[in-house]
Amino acid sequence: MSASTTPSTSPASQFPVPVWSGNPDDGIVMTARALPSPAPITCQPWCEANNGHPGQRLREDQCCFGLEHRVPLSNEPIELIGNASSEQQYLSTYLMRPADDSASRVFIGYNEVPGRAATLEEARKFAHAILALADGIEVRPHRAGGGPAGD
Repeated sequence: MSASTTPSTSPASQFPVPVWSGNPDDGIVMTARALPSPAPITCQPWCEANNGHPGQRLREDQCCFGLEHRVPLSNEPIELIGNASSEQQYLSTYLMRPADDSASRVFIGYNEVPGRAATLEEARKFAHAILALADGIEVRPHRAGGGPAGD
């Protein structure tokens, strides 16, 4: 196959994008084009980037992220990380809102392990349960249906 390695500019894109094509005489044509970024979004007031996320290539990557809050876990062992340094293990939380979502979410994580995003109401319930437990109050578990166990 004798593919040309000389880039040309794609007229179909609003940005100059290198395009490489193979020789059609070989029966194989290869084309590589970068997709243009989606239109910038309107960021949430708490978004750390606060720029509309114009450099993201996919709409689902245009996500607002708020300031991360970390709570070190003093009873957990210190964790060795890739560059031979160490770090205290922690819980983390921050606000997030994907571009096309109608509501913000509260992300709850543990170290660098992927955590979960909760609705604001779910995060409130979780926070109240943690506060009650921290204050020494036993909280009755709730079933999936929302009522206390044993109802």
